[in-house]
Amino acid sequence: MIRNTNLSSLKYKRVIDSDGNDIGTIKDAVINMNSLELRGFVIHGSRLEELMETLKLRADVDPLLSNDFIENFDTNQITLNVNKEKLSNAMAQGEIKEDEILFSQLRKIPVFSKQNRKVGIFSDIFFDSQGLSSYSLGGQVFQKILCDNNCSKTLNYVVNSSLLTKTNAGYEINRDIHDLEKHMKLNLTNAVRDILIESEKDGIITEDEKNLISAVKIDVINYQHAINLAQEDNIITKEEQMVLDSIKTQILENVISVAKKDDNITDEEILLIRKLASYMSNRKEELFWNIFGP
Repeated sequence: MIRNTNLSSLKYKRVIDSDGNDIGTIKDAVINMNSLELRGFVIHGSRLEELMETLKLRADVDPLLSNDFIENFDTNQITLNVNKEKLSNAMAQGEIKEDEILFSQLRKIPVFSKQNRKVGIFSDIFFDSQGLSSYSLGGQVFQKILCDNNCSKTLNYVVNSSLLTKTNAGYEINRDIHDLEKHMKLNLTNAVRDILIESEKDGIITEDEKNLISAVKIDVINYQHAINLAQEDNIITKEEQMVLDSIKTQILENVISVAKKDDNITDEEILLIRKLASYMSNRKEELFWNIFGP
């Protein structure tokens, strides 16, 4: 089963069945339009195979891969626990139900706040430690909201499917725009999730990566506690913002200290630290480079 990763990271990995056959790469996903639950991944063949299918020189066969059929995955490939004969054809008539949609089509549908303000589109699917899916917001409208709130453009705002409702116009997120802006500006839990995803890309979480993830998790709890105190009166003062910024600074410094303990900052540690730094404001990014060096 796919866990602790996102759809974008899975694309272009070779899919190998239980008999050792290379059956293509993941290029799409089938989603229930109402619950937004994932039913499976759509596998495309080689460019030649896809071209031949487009020209009607061969039958259009794109295997539909259930998450349960995935044994494991690493940097280069996804290994199945069944052979390709067990997979249905996503392109067969009636295979994709009336209440289902391809993620590539879902990405074109707008997402609105409770006040009916457009806030973006779905840009990716994230899978947690249980394999359950959430959706990240993206698109030009969302990028503008990030810029207006002085957020890093690399920040992912992930929404659990339970907070999303299908409407005639698209999807409504059960938050108003103020809540969205507040969470995007202050919430660092996305950093923990993305660092975990980054470390899982090679299929192995090393001790170095575990230490960094643990360091972030502890500090984020303190950060979240400070946010809750600051928001009790629904106003975050300049003094409270300074406290929150100082905790962000401490998070970054602590993670770098953990990485330096063995006097050898590995490439994987650099990658994770940079990922975390991207969640900081420009001033915090400068702090990262001052401490860590180019």
